[in-house]
Amino acid sequence: MNSYKNLKDSTATDQWFRSQGLNPYKCINPDLEVKFILAKRAAHCLLQEHGLFLDEIKLKQVQAFHLKQTKATARQIFGVLNLYKKIRRQKHRQ
Repeated sequence: MNSYKNLKDSTATDQWFRSQGLNPYKCINPDLEVKFILAKRAAHCLLQEHGLFLDEIKLKQVQAFHLKQTKATARQIFGVLNLYKKIRRQKHRQ
């Protein structure tokens, strides 16, 4: 039975997923890896905040990854995470 606290927590979690550009109903799947969710958040941040730092090839790579719903290869996941780290470092140096 769902208590009020559980419903409130679920609502807060769903809002956080939406704010990160994720579909909360797709992210509750237990088969999803933590790195995939982090990479989805990183892709959303890259597209929203750091789009000016991306060249055309990287922009297409991030957009393609951002459209994936539930599965991605390890190469795609770590490619987006590494790109996000690289762009954040460049932005910090400025």
